[in-house]
Amino acid sequence: MQAGAVRESLGPDHPTREVLDSMIEGGRQAMSELRAMLGALRGTGLLNADGDAPLSPQPSFEDIATLVEGAAKSGVPVKLESVGGQANLPPAVGLAAYRIIQEALTNVVKHAPGAETTVMVDLRPEGVLLRVTNGRPLIAVSAPSDRSGHGLVGMAERAAHHHGWVKAGPVGEGFSVEAWLASQNGRGQR
Repeated sequence: MQAGAVRESLGPDHPTREVLDSMIEGGRQAMSELRAMLGALRGTGLLNADGDAPLSPQPSFEDIATLVEGAAKSGVPVKLESVGGQANLPPAVGLAAYRIIQEALTNVVKHAPGAETTVMVDLRPEGVLLRVTNGRPLIAVSAPSDRSGHGLVGMAERAAHHHGWVKAGPVGEGFSVEAWLASQNGRGQR
């Protein structure tokens, strides 16, 4: 992060930018490896006996509609709105988009049961914008526990890994999670 901040303060032709770019990419690779290890430790990264391949296929961008349908069948009043073109995302970006929506829907179930929810997927040539917004919970929720989960942090980590961002916060009587994932190396939309 510090290398990125320094790079942004330099002119576009500054000779140090190339070294900083290398440092940033090395940091991203290290974070990717750390995330994989943490995923395995959390029990979400099921690996084969050799430790190098998933035992089951990972969900893809195309599975988002099925995810939303499953949430609706389980009682979440949710609808999917797709905007933009066809999915032409790298598999890792598609998986990240799926997982962010999955976590956001999980949070709706936990913190806003019964709330009307909309999942918006906006495909653009440079990436994908995701938004999961819920209204007022229809079922009273007890006071939140002192234990904090890894949901929003995990979403932000996934987005950052794909040159993106996550914004989350109250909207009216509900809550919204918005995320941007770049389809290639590049800066995220704001």
